[in-house]
Amino acid sequence: NVVEILEAPALVCLIVFINHMIACIWFAIGKTSLTDTGRSWLQTPLSSSTGNSLETYETAGMLYQYLSSMHWSISQMTPGSLQIHAVNSLERAFTVMCLICGIVFFSSIVSSLTSTMTKQRLRRQAKAKDLK
Repeated sequence: NVVEILEAPALVCLIVFINHMIACIWFAIGKTSLTDTGRSWLQTPLSSSTGNSLETYETAGMLYQYLSSMHWSISQMTPGSLQIHAVNSLERAFTVMCLICGIVFFSSIVSSLTSTMTKQRLRRQAKAKDLK
């Protein structure tokens, strides 16, 4: 069935879109001045792999900032890790909300994929039985 074949790619596109939106919100939260600590994740120094210990996410290029935000977003929905972390209460609250939503969303995706794969397997078994 064509619809079932397109379910998985459509689901991947939905996941990428949702993570893009979360990444944009995460970046916007970092750019706002609503901070109780006087800092945001954007002012965190980049890892030593860049060679410049004074460079922060805020001074990095736009592409690096976006990819870092996207990486952060994806790591909230999966068991991935990242050196970016919340450094004020607004960022921390958003992180907690994303983690809770990530648990629900990730488990729903696994359930949906399992259901789709089970339906396909049962159809193949029924078709093979009919051919006998």
